[in-house]
Amino acid sequence: MVSLTVTAGKLVLVDGGQTIELLPESETTFFELVEESESEFIKGLDGAVTGALINGEIKARRIGPDRRP
Repeated sequence: MVSLTVTAGKLVLVDGGQTIELLPESETTFFELVEESESEFIKGLDGAVTGALINGEIKARRIGPDRRP
């Protein structure tokens, strides 16, 4: 299972026991240096993130609460 989370103010991808920091490329696109992969967040009409596309293949849907102020 792959998940995306914020830890210590950094966006990280957690894949099994491996935690990889994601670096911003744009407002919705992030990349990581280890495997040169890319993650893109998908936003709904209201601007809230509804899911993610990882390397253009794996789609993830949001399962946690919206924590925007």
